[in-house]
Amino acid sequence: MRTHELVGRDRVLADLFEAVSAAGERGDAILLVGEAGIGKTACLTAVAALAQDAGYPLLRTVGSEAERQLPFAGLHRLLRPILASTATLPDVQRRALLDAFGMHDGAAGDRFVVSIATVNLLSQMSARHPLVIIADDVQWLDEQTRHVLAFVARRLGTRVVFVAAATSLPQLRELGDGFRELRLNRLDVAEAHRLLTRLAPGLDPGQRQAVADLARGNPLALIELAAAPPTLTTKDCPIPARISLSPQLERAFAGRHHELPQSGRDVLLVAAVASDASLPEILAATARMSGGRVGPEVLEPAQQLGLLSFDENQVIFSHPLVKAAVVQKESISRRQSAHRALGAVITVSSLRRAWHRAFGTSSYDDVIAAELEATTAASIKSGRAGAAILALERAAQLSVSPAERGRRLLLAARQAARLGRPDEVDRLLQGVVNSELSEFDRVRAELLHENVGGVVITDSLRVTHLCALARRATAEGERSLAVELADAAVRRRCAAPVEAPALADMISLAQGLWRGSSEARCVAVLALADPVAHGREVISALEAVDERGITDGEELSAYAVAARAVGDYTAAVRFLDRAEVLLRERGLLGPLARALCVVADLQLEVGDWDRAAAALAEFARLSVASMSVSHRAAAMATTAKIAALRGETAAALELVSDTEHSPAARSGSRYLARAQIVRGIVGISADKHGETYAALRRVFDPMDPSHHFREQFDAVSYLAEAAAHTGQQAQARKMLDDLQLVADRSGSPLLQMHLAYGRAVLASDDTAEKLFLACLASEAASLPWQRARVQLAYGRWLRRQQRVSQSREPLRSALTTLQRLGAVKWAAEALDELEASGAADEPGSNTGSPHSLLSVQESKVARLASQGMSNREIGQQLYISPRTVSSHLYRIFPKLGISTRGQIAARLDELYLHSDSR
Repeated sequence: MRTHELVGRDRVLADLFEAVSAAGERGDAILLVGEAGIGKTACLTAVAALAQDAGYPLLRTVGSEAERQLPFAGLHRLLRPILASTATLPDVQRRALLDAFGMHDGAAGDRFVVSIATVNLLSQMSARHPLVIIADDVQWLDEQTRHVLAFVARRLGTRVVFVAAATSLPQLRELGDGFRELRLNRLDVAEAHRLLTRLAPGLDPGQRQAVADLARGNPLALIELAAAPPTLTTKDCPIPARISLSPQLERAFAGRHHELPQSGRDVLLVAAVASDASLPEILAATARMSGGRVGPEVLEPAQQLGLLSFDENQVIFSHPLVKAAVVQKESISRRQSAHRALGAVITVSSLRRAWHRAFGTSSYDDVIAAELEATTAASIKSGRAGAAILALERAAQLSVSPAERGRRLLLAARQAARLGRPDEVDRLLQGVVNSELSEFDRVRAELLHENVGGVVITDSLRVTHLCALARRATAEGERSLAVELADAAVRRRCAAPVEAPALADMISLAQGLWRGSSEARCVAVLALADPVAHGREVISALEAVDERGITDGEELSAYAVAARAVGDYTAAVRFLDRAEVLLRERGLLGPLARALCVVADLQLEVGDWDRAAAALAEFARLSVASMSVSHRAAAMATTAKIAALRGETAAALELVSDTEHSPAARSGSRYLARAQIVRGIVGISADKHGETYAALRRVFDPMDPSHHFREQFDAVSYLAEAAAHTGQQAQARKMLDDLQLVADRSGSPLLQMHLAYGRAVLASDDTAEKLFLACLASEAASLPWQRARVQLAYGRWLRRQQRVSQSREPLRSALTTLQRLGAVKWAAEALDELEASGAADEPGSNTGSPHSLLSVQESKVARLASQGMSNREIGQQLYISPRTVSSHLYRIFPKLGISTRGQIAARLDELYLHSDSR
């Protein structure tokens, strides 16, 4: 690791660099102290690099466990490059030094004389240039070398800097007061995550947290674990999860394990494989394992080696990875013996007892397998789905019956999907394929494969088959599977049209499940199957749901899906706000990623576009290769819509093209419809209203591949806006009349809102004002984006009716909201209308603050650019592309009245000063 890459070591490096820089004026002797892997060697490497850059001579030695018993071995390594200079020493000193190194036939060198000779030799070398001496792993140096180095440190001249490093001081009493101590502590949480971001930017949040939890701020552990992140943290399981350590980590955390007596190794292993075990349990298990009486004193050797500490209640390891290293050093048979012993003595926890019994055997055992599987319900309920996966996989390994083995592997795969672990799902499903499964379990496996990553092909025969399977599952008491199958069927109907008989079959199935239960998944199935005929029923059911009393994030997500399907976006946002919190708490990254995709879509309509963009950015981080192609296509389409609304035309069209060519679009009209809506918004932004109307018209045409029964709701207001500019009002009004019948039947708040806007925009002058005022008085007016569009259209209409002064209030309100959202085209129209109304000439019409000129996102970009950040750095901060940053700056310059990036800071200061003085 290069010096500039060391994280959290600024203070230590500054001290070391100052010492080296001051060589020649004053000497220094520094002892770096810290646990294994804390970064001592990296700091020494930094010192060596600085010395070499300065042209200073450098001598190095390093302790070796293998040479610890060889007198003066470490000193020989240090002085070997300059042994030729011993000829200048007095004869007695030269012989003593060479005798010590076995290079002369005399007796072993006298330690005091050797020390004097070493000081004189180093003094000669430093006479010409300041000298830097580095000694690493001092605790492994032989005792004689350590005494000589301590002697040297106390007699340093002004031109020698001596930097040594050791894991602990108590074992190095001979160093005395010759060195000043510089302690390296573990990295704090922020520093650890900064290092992980640098080392492995592709880690998902779950892996990142798992590495951070295990490393506990140890840099070496962070580096090694980031290269091969664990899938489980130790807190997931009632027993410590097996973690594969690199040889370097194993040596760092359990290098002296072999020095323990057998009883010490036994108790250390029992404590390492235990979790939450009390000291009495550990001692009882050790006694059972070794066959003799055991007392607390058996732990003392391990304590003296710094591996652990203990009191009358518990054993505490010095670092979590000491456990992993100890377990890795021991054989499988000894690990199993320790588990069996713990399983036999633990009486207070059936959960821990089952785990130890399961990992203490190497043969098939259905009794233990069933006992272990029984613990998974509690693990899942408490948010430890990772523990459930490991338990189910182990239970499968112990299962005698191939069918039971396959069933348990399938259950484990389903939990892995909930945690957003696609590779683990694939691995577990491979095991399922080779197992004997019941018909229904095989169906579950197929559904899981489709949900995780398969391309879902919509066809009526498949929908009919899924419905038939669902009815059979219901008849045989497999209701949960029946709901899953119904959900798979309705999602195919949502992706693309199905033939009338298949549609009727699916709606009938959804009705049957709905009548049998008000379960969230059943509500979602009914809403997706037929949001028109059953829309009012679903809305009524959702009104009765109190999300505050629900603790299952997936249940709330299902309610949100139902609410979105029927167009009740306010309810959907309410459900998802709580669902997000619960899913994060339990680490269910798969459902969370899917929820974020819906959140982004909802927030575009509700009017929090920054949150929509943030949700999509997090979705992208969570769902690399873990989401189905349909979810990725949906996220891509929503991202394109945000870009289009904010005037980022090139980016929007590029994303639309990607959406249209995605596998999901090839098998479903839903994504083609969304693509056409984005093209329509782009057309409005470019004042190409004819092209816009033609693109959006396709979404409403049942004969067009881009038609979609539900997505057309979102296109109504944009269609009306385009029609008003192209003389297509009559045709558009006819389409709105047809959709009004749908709205009356379904009760969809979303459709009612868009129809109300569309009727006002398309109305004749004698009815327009009444319709505009009705829009502003409706519940939809509470949504910022919708209200701002109505205010803009109403203000424009008022000005054209020569009611100029009345037009200003709605136009000003619209401008404020549209700028805050970043709706570039609509904000520009509002500003043009205000200027045309003469508002720009009124005193006090401009607040003089940056926020009156820039949208929220533009204000953020301007602020970061004023701090000297590059487009790439700004993009990383705001989760947008450098190209998007460039587009924002392109719009910011004329709004601020500047022409260069360097003028931003001064202009912002000027505007803020002017605003404060008002």
